[in-house]
Amino acid sequence: MQDNYTFVNVPPSLNKDDHDFFEYNPELRYFSCINTLIKSVGPKIASDIMWATYLILDPDSKFYAQRFDVRKHNIATNFLKIPDFDWDAYDYLLTCYPEISMSPSKADYYRIRNLFNKLLGDVEITEDLSKVQSFLTTLDRTYSGLDKSELRMVKEKEKGKEVRGSEQPGKLAKRQ
Repeated sequence: MQDNYTFVNVPPSLNKDDHDFFEYNPELRYFSCINTLIKSVGPKIASDIMWATYLILDPDSKFYAQRFDVRKHNIATNFLKIPDFDWDAYDYLLTCYPEISMSPSKADYYRIRNLFNKLLGDVEITEDLSKVQSFLTTLDRTYSGLDKSELRMVKEKEKGKEVRGSEQPGKLAKRQ
């Protein structure tokens, strides 16, 4: 099993005009869903859509804390600069992205978090108080499961980190 999962490489200061998704992640173009995307819209637009997909779906994205509909709106409006972007046309991509671009623990966290958000959304719109009460009684266990899943993802990420030149203490660094 691979120790260091780096499925999607992201530049420190992402700018879709300066950073081609497929230059940072060349092997992803060989997955059928992404190959379909490239063939349908061309490599430049496919790159923009892949960065947008990363921003709305990946737990490492700064947008991930927002509700899904808010993420999609913000990314379409402010990143893609297409306020009426048709996300539904790329549903196949949103479905395959977690499987091809996330480590097993990150994909598990993603799935669990999505189930929780769906359940929360269902509870918010229901008028059935017994469903609300049932949800509230399982909330501690649900949060515990989410926390464990997130911790597993974080540990996997930390385990795979490398120490590079500038991150290592220099000769004059204080030894402990």
